[in-house]
Amino acid sequence: MDSMIFHALWTLFMMAAFVALIVWVMAGKHKREFDDASRIPLEDDSCPDAVTSPNGDNDHE
Repeated sequence: MDSMIFHALWTLFMMAAFVALIVWVMAGKHKREFDDASRIPLEDDSCPDAVTSPNGDNDHE
């Protein structure tokens, strides 16, 4: 019986943590941070000379 209570409490805890995470993500005060983070893959590299191919040669030469 004790393990059943533990599993039920664990399930409730994880469900509450999931709901809290969703509320935190959807809160408007974090929108700008998430928008900035979503643009990172689209930004240009600041140093194009650092890009090399797998064999060690520079791609731009």
